[in-house]
Amino acid sequence: MTSSKEWQKMINGEFYWAWDADLQANRARCRAACLRFNEAGQVSRRRRVELWRDIIGDTRPLPPVHADPEEDENLFNETDPYVDPPISVDHGLNFRVGKGTFLNFNLLVLDTCLITIGERTLFGSNVSLYGATHPMDPAEREDWKDQKQERRLILETMCGLEAALSSWLG
Repeated sequence: MTSSKEWQKMINGEFYWAWDADLQANRARCRAACLRFNEAGQVSRRRRVELWRDIIGDTRPLPPVHADPEEDENLFNETDPYVDPPISVDHGLNFRVGKGTFLNFNLLVLDTCLITIGERTLFGSNVSLYGATHPMDPAEREDWKDQKQERRLILETMCGLEAALSSWLG
């Protein structure tokens, strides 16, 4: 999936065809993973991390279960962010989030380019991160029907983003 010509163009910040079969398959995978994450209800931190890792394509094995539920929850403090549902992520595979980061509810991420969030960063509710952009010149839009272009978005360690914030490129 991530080796298709259009995927590579997308990652490289070039114009690409958004309706490529591989890109659409990954978007469907990520949409289904977000749905499972959002509909999980009150689950353990372990289960929440497992669902989160499915969204972002993180295949690291989970640590062995600790007998004490509180200690088991603490196993993830140094490896994974805290994420409150609901969230919506476009591809997942291009979204990197540092340990100890808090992503509040109603997060929208269009990670058509690499979006990196540093460690111990705090997000308010309703934050949107847009990696996608379209040609701004009308002539380019005519020549590049339904194509998009991307740029990287990096938020450093220990940032704070207020509620109802949108950040986009272009």
